[in-house]
Order: sequence, then C-alpha cells, then structure tokens
Amino acid sequence: MSSPSRLAAEAGGADALVVSNTILGLKINIDTFRPAIGNKFGGISGPGIKPIIVRMVHQVSQRVKIPVIGCGGICKVEDVVEYMLAGATAVMLGYIIFRNPSALIAHHRRAWRMVREARLRARRRPHRRR
Repeated sequence: MSSPSRLAAEAGGADALVVSNTILGLKINIDTFRPAIGNKFGGISGPGIKPIIVRMVHQVSQRVKIPVIGCGGICKVEDVVEYMLAGATAVMLGYIIFRNPSALIAHHRRAWRMVREARLRARRRPHRRR
C-alpha cells in the first residue's frame, strides 16, 4: 500500500490496516514460453516474503496511528514477535495453519509470553523516526 493510500485509508475512517499477505509474482513455463497461471500473475506467500512484509509493517506503522496487522510468512512464534517489534498490533496466521494446524495450539502460551516480553522491551527503547 502506497503512502497516499494508507494515509487516505486512515483519514477515511479505517479501523486498521492489513499489510500484505502475498506479493504478486509471475511464473513462466519454460516449455510453452507462456505464464504458468492463466491470468499471468499470482500471489507468492510463505516464509520467503516475510522479510519484505516485516519492512512494510515497520514503514506503515511509523506513518499511521491506527493498528497495523502484519500478514505473511509466519512459521513460528519468533516470527510473530518480529512482526510485533516491527510495529504490528496483531498478525494474521495463514501459512502456519495451512502447513501445520496443530502448531497454533502448541505454541499459543509461548507466543503470548514472548510478545509481552518483547513489547515491554520495546517500550523501554523508543522507535526512532527517520
């Protein structure tokens, strides 16, 4: 979401912003020399895009006052904490639930403890705007 879009969403009364989930990609079939997907482009998701989206969450959270929801590539509890430290108020869990539905239950308590500790540490260190 471009800067004018996120600011317009906030000014227009948005309650929160969801940052990403997938990044548009293109796969070309080398046998047919044509896109592998009928409409040419499709969403890329998973752990490989997480660093890009963490950056986007950080940048957006520095520019708006409404909550920012980070979305993309979360595979473990540490990923949730990383999003929170980047400025996310909440995260969406998609990839981890798709890959291992029981992982969410197994890591629930650990996640909340780590997020609380990370937020306490983050409050002691104020964000610097560039």
